Amino acid sequence: MNTGPCACFLCQSFNFFVFLSLLRRCFLLVFLHFGFRSVALGIFVTDNNFRRQQIVSDIWSTDL
Repeated sequence: MNTGPCACFLCQSFNFFVFLSLLRRCFLLVFLHFGFRSVALGIFVTDNNFRRQQIVSDIWSTDL
């Protein structure tokens, strides 16, 4: 087994990449957990507001 500076550097870079991938995975999980809920809520709220405006404009535009 090569225990020179190159092997040490490879080992360190490998650990660094594993750490980065784990960090990215955790960040993605947290972002998906919270971001998806907030995005879904935002889409739901904006969709409801848009639909409500459409209903109100339809009510105002109809001749009674």
